[in-house]
Amino acid sequence: MYLLKFFCVLILVLIYTNSAKTQDHLLEVQSGYVLSFPNTSSASDNPYKRSGLEIGLSYTYQTKKILFFNTGLMYMNKGRQSNYLRYDHDINQDTYIKSRNNRNFIGIPLNLGLSWGNKFYFHIKLGVTPELLVNANHRYTKEYKADQFPKEVVLVETTNDESRFNIYAQGELGFGGFIKDQFKLGVYFKFFHDIIPNIYRSYAHYQYHFEERRTYFYGPVFGLSFQYGIKMMKKENKTGIILKEK
Repeated sequence: MYLLKFFCVLILVLIYTNSAKTQDHLLEVQSGYVLSFPNTSSASDNPYKRSGLEIGLSYTYQTKKILFFNTGLMYMNKGRQSNYLRYDHDINQDTYIKSRNNRNFIGIPLNLGLSWGNKFYFHIKLGVTPELLVNANHRYTKEYKADQFPKEVVLVETTNDESRFNIYAQGELGFGGFIKDQFKLGVYFKFFHDIIPNIYRSYAHYQYHFEERRTYFYGPVFGLSFQYGIKMMKKENKTGIILKEK
């Protein structure tokens, strides 16, 4: 809720403070496919990449030249997967475990970029995204070697065991074109890398103590963007009265 209020106030301030100039205001909806790779301090479960989703709404202030500022409110799903063997002391045999970690974040991207073209455009932008964890869980699937034990699926809520705040750096390339009047359709490729690690505390049964895992997520995002542009012009006449033009 606080992120949403901050995002709305930021857009209003930018529009108000720059409304005396000729400029473009762009509202954009983005949706992308995320591949997150874990770089973790714990290699006990041999984690590897997993897919996720990115979706959100952003605002872009385009200057007279090629420079623009971009912010918004974005949801990103990150996590990791792992497959490993673990000895189950309750039944005295090895257990094959499939683990899927899921983290859901809401963030505010802060980007500066360059854009070229009119009918068709190309852009590049760099920035950071502060984000908050809103939900996290682990899904464990246990498969026993012995046929007399059925497969077991366990879903564990881990939001309270995870660090809540994170920042990642990002770089993005995108291109597209006008489809009708002020509407643009484009594609984008983004690469992100966590600056602050995701910290998770879990009880390691095989070592009988709490283990703190620090994980940096990184990877590419491939997505589509839909933009609506609002061109605002104001001029001053001889009497000093500000006139609006469409």
